[in-house]
Amino acid sequence: MKKYKIVLITLLVLTFSGSLSSAAFDIPKYVYKIDQLQQAKDKAQADKKQIVFLFSDERTNCLPSSKASIGIMQRFKNNSVIVYFGKENWAKAPQIVRDAINSPAAGSIIPIAVVVDTSIKKVVSIIPYQQGNPSDRYPQADFYLHPLKKNHP
Repeated sequence: MKKYKIVLITLLVLTFSGSLSSAAFDIPKYVYKIDQLQQAKDKAQADKKQIVFLFSDERTNCLPSSKASIGIMQRFKNNSVIVYFGKENWAKAPQIVRDAINSPAAGSIIPIAVVVDTSIKKVVSIIPYQQGNPSDRYPQADFYLHPLKKNHP
């Protein structure tokens, strides 16, 4: 009987601790996945909005990365069309976006956002992961959302 209790307690602890270590996040409905790229492009052209490619990992165990990914999606949701993809769909992303993510300007920590024009022929901005207070994060995003601001990064 004691063996069963120990096994049961061990299983419960492992199950509970595993769920605490996950920082996974859900992709909101307003965000397109890379498999929906043509729909996203059509929407961007119809609404005359830029496209933001968000490269991240929705199953991450890194809470800061998860919060930053959510922050990017929230920051751009009203002004851009957002397309999410992870490393498992890397080959499906346009070459111009992959090149931007591989550039030194993108850094090496996810999430990385790449803003492109509606034709996906020109990179407008590369927004690397930035640590700090969430309200101070991504000042470059403000410039590209509100180009008349004078404080360009």
